[in-house]
Order: sequence, then structure tokens, then C-alpha cells
Amino acid sequence: MEDATVRLRLAFISISCLSYGFAATIRVPGDLPTIREAVDAAASGDCVLVAPGEYLIGDPIDFNHHHDPENPESPALKDIALVAEDGPANTALRKVPILGSVLNFHHGESRASLVEGFTIDNGHGDVVDMWETIQEVLERGFGGGISCFNSSPTIKNCIIARNDAASGGGMWVSCRFEGPRVVGCLFSENGAGSGSGIFVRDGFVVMEGCEFLGNFDASAIGIEGPSSMILQGCIIHGNTGGFLGGGVFCNSSLLAVSCVIAGNKAVTPWPEMPACGGGLFAWGGSTTLVNCTIVDNAAMFGAGVFGTNSALITCRNSVLWGNKASEDGDQIALMPYTLDPPMPCSIDVDHCIVEDGQDGAYIGRAGSLAWLDGNSRSDPLIQQQGYWDDRLGTPEEPSDDVWMPGDYHLMQSSPAIGAGVITGAGILDFDGLWRPDSQGVDLGAYESNGEPAPLQIAFNRGDSNVDGVVTISDAVLVLRYMFSAGRTPLCLDAADVNDNGSVDLGDVLLSLSYMFGAHSGFVYRMSGQFVSCEPDHTWDALTCESYPPCRF
Repeated sequence: MEDATVRLRLAFISISCLSYGFAATIRVPGDLPTIREAVDAAASGDCVLVAPGEYLIGDPIDFNHHHDPENPESPALKDIALVAEDGPANTALRKVPILGSVLNFHHGESRASLVEGFTIDNGHGDVVDMWETIQEVLERGFGGGISCFNSSPTIKNCIIARNDAASGGGMWVSCRFEGPRVVGCLFSENGAGSGSGIFVRDGFVVMEGCEFLGNFDASAIGIEGPSSMILQGCIIHGNTGGFLGGGVFCNSSLLAVSCVIAGNKAVTPWPEMPACGGGLFAWGGSTTLVNCTIVDNAAMFGAGVFGTNSALITCRNSVLWGNKASEDGDQIALMPYTLDPPMPCSIDVDHCIVEDGQDGAYIGRAGSLAWLDGNSRSDPLIQQQGYWDDRLGTPEEPSDDVWMPGDYHLMQSSPAIGAGVITGAGILDFDGLWRPDSQGVDLGAYESNGEPAPLQIAFNRGDSNVDGVVTISDAVLVLRYMFSAGRTPLCLDAADVNDNGSVDLGDVLLSLSYMFGAHSGFVYRMSGQFVSCEPDHTWDALTCESYPPCRF
């Protein structure tokens, strides 16, 4: 497999802020000597362009640290861009060894606030509101690399590495509604008590083309509280977590599309706390896995996928293979984590290849497995599986082993080719190729004969007339289309606000709720709609005649 770091980060091309159309560019150190001075001098819409080098960070970088919402005389809230001129391999934001994150977004910054092209490392977390007392006990804060509180910045093409925190070693998110969008970032060698790579305790987060590698002490991704996350084309591999999973822990809402979850381990030194869910640990909530490849993970129970305590799991068009449980449930396990009384949990398996079929699943008390159409136990014929390399020759010390990634593309003779179902399938594969190909939808993260996707496939949910904003005119357009034979919206996909594959009255009601105030609660947090400029992550019959002027 082509290394995702090379694919998404090391091929970083030097850019100019001018290519984004920002109002003004402030160069560091050309115009001002420090990043902090440049950020303070920038106005909303400006870009701070940083030359290659290592920049030591004392107080966290904060675009709006002078803004006080209770003081009308303080500087206004601003959205700016902080861009590395020569990419993350040559530009580092390195925290000096004191408590604090490298970057803070705590003032309501929007998606227009951008951080692009940096290595962000050596952060130790920041104190946020009510957690100050806990922080004093743990002596670690929240969000070692990036702390995001009630804000929704865009983080692109960054390496977030070697940070630690009590929660969210690489990044910590707590938002009432829309949270950050993270694109093409590598989370590596971060440690935390929960969510070693990223921890989301509230809000809606989108992650596209990201890699999680070598994070430790907790699952690489942690999703709790009233949160929702979309993972599109991400790889989570070679991470080592605790008894709550190695790759992903979710007790809220997760949609993972065209992702690889490989070689993650759940380990614990306490026999009374079994380590479960090497790849995925679902504790309640709703988890949907579409066109995912889940292989070579390890745990005591449910090495591939583990569900407990009212978890609702759907696995479609996916491959579960080579996962190894030391106790039971190599590929899947459902069992109560608290025995009295056990809470029901379920998994629907639909058009998947599962090693050993239903025999690869352990279904304990209160668990329910729905083995639906199109499932198989045939070898998927993956090009090359990954492995842990005991290069130091110390089998008694697995913590020093190194994960060697595999190549998870399918061989041309694979029974997974064309074996999927189009309904709900991911529209893009891991490599960004278009689904389905000429042979139908393949199982797993890769489409064997996919074509390059169109350059513009993104839109704003609710923006039916593709003018770039969601207004009452969009709702009126949809109502006329539905009830008075009005013209067809230019983007039916955008009109399908609740993403159920059809345009109906529910979409109009959700749009009106958004426009008239409900977006502070249900709409953003539970539905994850009205996110700026996103593709439709799963396939349906709706299309767009044209797309809005937004940048994906």
C-alpha cells in the first residue's frame, strides 16, 4: 500500500495565501518576526504565511486571545488563515515544555479559520472551564496539540505528533454544534487517557483523508457524549489502546466510509478489565461502517469489532479478516460490559466478507446478530496484510514492536470485487476513486477499477439553488418543486438535508429549523447537516446539475 503519509502529507506543494483569495498576506518572519505578532496584527480574512523553520511556542497560538465577548471594546472575533509556506516536513510549531496546547480555538472561530501545513508537536494540553480541578489532579490538560472549544476551524495537511494530554493527545474537541473539519492530517505518537489521537466529547466533526499511526495509551479516536463524527477515507493503524479499544472508541454517533482499520491492539494489565475492540469498541450509540477494511487487529474479545451496552452497529460492504481475539470473537463480539442487568446491543452485517462467517462472531447475553444478504466467508485476497515486527527480538516485550503496514487493495481475482450493494455505499474509495466501477461496488475501502472522481462534488446541505448560502429561498424552491411542479433544484443532493436519499417535507422542516434557531442544538449536533462544502459521503440516486462556489 502506498503510505498514506506520502499520499497526503509529504507530497505537500508549496502554496501562496494569494491562491486562497485572502484579503492580505502577512509573512513571518519577513513582515513580522513572530507568529504571535502576525496573528495579532491580522484582520479577519487575512493570511499569515510562515517560512520554513522550527517555531517554539510558549503561550498557545490563539487567533482571538484578545477577544472578550463581554467587553464590546475588545477586538472583534476574526477568522484568519495560518499557513506554512513549505509544508509540515519543513515547518514545525513546537510547544516549549510547559502545560498548554500548541493551538487553541476557544472563541467561536468558524470553518474560515484555517491552519495548514505544519508539524504540531510537544503540546501537553490546556485547561478548559470545568475541567480545571481534574487537570490539577492529573497534571495534564486537554488537547495536547490542538484544543477546540465551541469552535469549528479547518485543519489541513498537518502532522500532529508527539503530544500528550489527559484527553485528546493530538486534538480535543468540545462544541455545542458544528466542530472542526480535519483534512489530510497525520496523527502520530500521541498519548492520552482517552482519545490518544483525537477525542470528541461534544459536537460534529468531519475527518477526511487522515491517518492515525502509533498513538498509545488509549484508542486513537475517542467519541463520547452527544457527538457525531464522519470518517471518510481515513486509515487507523498500528495504534495501541487500553481496555476500551485500540483504534476507535465510540459511544455516540459514527459514520466511517472507505476507511482502513488495521493492526490496532487493545491491551490491559488488569485481568478483571478485559481489553476489547482492537479495531472498534462501540459502547452504546450508533456506529455505521460502510466499505471499510478491518483487518489484523487484536484484543481479548472482539478483535475486529466489539459492541456493548445498547450499541447499534451496521457493517455494510466491508471486509473483516485476520483479526485475532485471545478469548473469543475474532472478527465480531457482542457482550455486556456490565452484567446486571445486561443492556441489549446489535450488529447488522450486510454484504460483507467475514472470516469464518458467523463462526467468527461471538454473541453473548443480550447481543443480537442480523446476518443479512450478500455475506461471505471467502478469502478476500488482499494484496498484503500488515504485521507487527519484533525487530529487537524481545517477544516478552510487545510494546517495542513496530507496525509494518500492508497493502489492502484487492487482487484482481478477489471475490470482493463487485460483491457490494449500491444502496448506502461510499461514493469515493480510500484513494479518492469513484464508486461504483464498471463491475459494481467492491467490498472494503478500495475500488479495484475505479475512475477519478469529478473535481467538484461538494455542496452545502440545504443550498438547493447552489448560490453558496442556505436561505429561505432554498426552502421555497423545494416546496414549489414538491407541490406545484416548480423547477427542479439545481442540486437535489443538497435539497436532501437529512440525507435519507429523497427530497421530502422533512428536509424543508429541517432547513427552517436551522434558519430560525434550532441549529444551536438538535440540527447540528444530532443530524450533522449544514456543514460547509462537503460531498455526499454515501451513494443515493440524487444528483446535482451544478455545484455551488465552495472549496472542498
